[in-house]
This record gives sequence, C-alpha cells and structure tokens, in this order.
Amino acid sequence: MSGAKRSLYILLSMLWILSVTACVRETEKELVIFAASSLTDVFQELGEEYQLKNPRVSVQFNFAGSSNLRMQLEYGAKADLYASANSYQIDLALKDNVVRGIPSQFASNELVLVTPKANTKVNSLKDLMNQDVKMIFGASVVPIGVYSGIVLNKLAADPVFGSEYRKGVEQNIVSYEPNVRMILNKIVLKQADAAFVYYTDINSVDSDLVSVIPIPDKYNASVGYFILETSNVANPIEAMKFLEFISSEKGLSILESYGFQGSDE
Repeated sequence: MSGAKRSLYILLSMLWILSVTACVRETEKELVIFAASSLTDVFQELGEEYQLKNPRVSVQFNFAGSSNLRMQLEYGAKADLYASANSYQIDLALKDNVVRGIPSQFASNELVLVTPKANTKVNSLKDLMNQDVKMIFGASVVPIGVYSGIVLNKLAADPVFGSEYRKGVEQNIVSYEPNVRMILNKIVLKQADAAFVYYTDINSVDSDLVSVIPIPDKYNASVGYFILETSNVANPIEAMKFLEFISSEKGLSILESYGFQGSDE
C-alpha cells in the first residue's frame, strides 16, 4: 500500500471511529433518579422494565433516606428525578429550588411493627413500653421517623394505651436510624426487639427472620410517595417519560406487586 493510500485509509478509519462514537453518545442517555430507600426493590424493577422499553436509556439510582437525598441535591448532586417518602421533604426541596413542578403522589403505604422471629418480648403494640424492650426508631428528620411518631401519638390518644404510652416507648429507644432499610437490617440482626417499618419493606427479608404485627387503621399513618423533576434535570424528556411509565398500567402493576397501594390523591 502506497503512502498516499495508507494515509487515506487511516483518515477514513478515524472518521468512521469518530462518527460511531458520536452516534453512541447521541443515542445513549442516562436517567439518574434519587429515591427513598423504601423504594429500592420496586424502583429497581421499574428501572429494568423501563430500560427494556427504552434500550438506549441507562437508568441509575441513588437510594437513601429522603432527607439525605434532598440535602445531596442542595449541595449540588446531579439527578433528573427525586422521589420522597413524604410531602414534607418535597416541600423543603421546592422551597430550596432543587426540584420543580407540582408534586405528584404516585403511591401510598402504611406502617407495621416488626420483631426478630425468635423474639418473645414484643407480641403486641402495648408491649413496646415494657421496661426490658429495646426499640429501634427512625430519625426525626426522615419520613419513617415522622410517620412512627404519628402512630405513637394516635396510640397515646387512646385510653386503652394511655397518655404516657409515647413517653414509655421513647424511653426504650436504643438508636435512631437514617433510613428504614437500616432499621430493618438491625431487626434482622437481632440488635433490638422491635421497630416500625413500612409494610412493603417486609417483602425484602426472609419471612423466617422477622415477625410482623399489623397496626390497626385507626392508629396507622397515611404514607405518601411523591416525585418531581430536579431543577438541574439533564434529560427532561426521559424524566417525563419515566413519570408517565410509573403511572401507567404496567408501572402500577409493578408497584402493587411489591405491596404499594395507589395514590390517595
């Protein structure tokens, strides 16, 4: 091959590589979603299903406590969507201009009481105030902590439990955790006797490891999940398509398969 032909061959090869690279960059998109830890399992499946329908989109998740995620956004973390386990964190995010739009509730949940399977100290909600009980609780700034407080207030307002009920339970709290998955993990590891978690979280652990005590509706908290675009959304079209997907028949079916209920709105 002559020098001229070799140069032409190299030039054409480089142009081909550059064109392919440009096409890949143009067609591959990344959708980054910050979501409450209680959404871990269901959002991973929603993401996988969305990618099957949109093979040129890579869905990436960051799961943590809703307040932690909001603070990450405030400090400049990049994401396209923010899903919170309550409206309060969404309201704070709107106030700080890290999300935009009108909050949309896409699912609801409720709380249950969980204990290690072999635990004999807690068999009812009344047992939580017994002196020898160790309780794990959500931090006051995270949704699970807020909802758990609502449950305690409702129980304490009932004469069956008494006005000192909340005080008695709080005296038994041995640690406050930043998200519900950490709470559940400590129960599985038998580091405490009981904790409030979301109903949907019990599906993430082996039934041989925990026992579940339902909370009657009149004492339970109404848990709502909300999602919004972030103010620095990089892929607004894909963000909107994902929002439409989770509210579609398929998306709702996946949410329900994990125990989530429809929106209360």
